[in-house]
Amino acid sequence: TEGSSDASILRGALQLLYPHLSEFYSFLDFDTARSPGGAGQLASMTKAFAAAGITNRVIALFDNDTAAQEARRHLREESLPPNFAVRSYPNLPLLESYPTIGPSGRSNLNVNGLAAGLELYAGVDVLSDGGGNLLPVQWRGYSEALGQYHGEVLHKNEIQQRVKAKLADCVADPSKTRTYDWAGLRAILETVFSAFD
Repeated sequence: TEGSSDASILRGALQLLYPHLSEFYSFLDFDTARSPGGAGQLASMTKAFAAAGITNRVIALFDNDTAAQEARRHLREESLPPNFAVRSYPNLPLLESYPTIGPSGRSNLNVNGLAAGLELYAGVDVLSDGGGNLLPVQWRGYSEALGQYHGEVLHKNEIQQRVKAKLADCVADPSKTRTYDWAGLRAILETVFSAFD
């Protein structure tokens, strides 16, 4: 994954939603490795793992945003061994008309491929503010190479804490699992499960 929060949340979601599959997957321990995060770092790490002759199956799992697309341009999948798969988080219907803030004000736009970091997959229950509105994406930069903007959801750290609390609540009481929205995290995990199909 691109960072420690992504790894932690996906590990927790895998153990909660697909416990029978959790023993077959492991995630990089960013804290122990003291490895920096980011799309560029993930691309570099993937190339290094391939060069080191890692024989286990390896899935490089990128965000679904502009930064990830830029990093993947330099990671040619055809030059990787067959035990390596490079994937991005999938497009989500929720993100096809999502609130954004830009120079021209607020508008709903398709943020798939532009600003879909893990937080936008955390569930409507986690992404909603106190008034029931979705926390917006703010446009931050422009990629000349791709000809598109890059955005990030506001209150990213707060969303990460909310999804971790949601996971902890369901671990403590598994009957609560069905009361939460897991569609986005399930979609990511299904992308992982089918990476070598």
